[in-house]
Amino acid sequence: MSMVQPGKFLDGIVMSVFVMLMSGLLLVLLGEVYRLVVVQYASTFSVISIVLERAFPMPNKKWAFTLQDVLLCACLICMMSMTHDDAEEVAKKKEKDKKERAKTMVPTGEKKKA
Repeated sequence: MSMVQPGKFLDGIVMSVFVMLMSGLLLVLLGEVYRLVVVQYASTFSVISIVLERAFPMPNKKWAFTLQDVLLCACLICMMSMTHDDAEEVAKKKEKDKKERAKTMVPTGEKKKA
């Protein structure tokens, strides 16, 4: 058995194109939020506007991004999606604790037979 499975190439290509589109869309939406908060409604969102402008300093307050930014955002999305999710382990631990408590519980309210 080899380390590379040629049958998975198409899956990888489709996934990479999907992640690239998602990262591009994320950057476009972030640009729209930047434009709304920093340019159009700066007086309304005064503190938020200042924070966004200092966090993302753009020349002439115009949002711009390149292919490098899209690729970096796509890598960030991929790395975040590969993190371990503990939800299943937590659920199993809760179920195990519940079973252990059920075993050790002393039944109450039982009447003694004489």
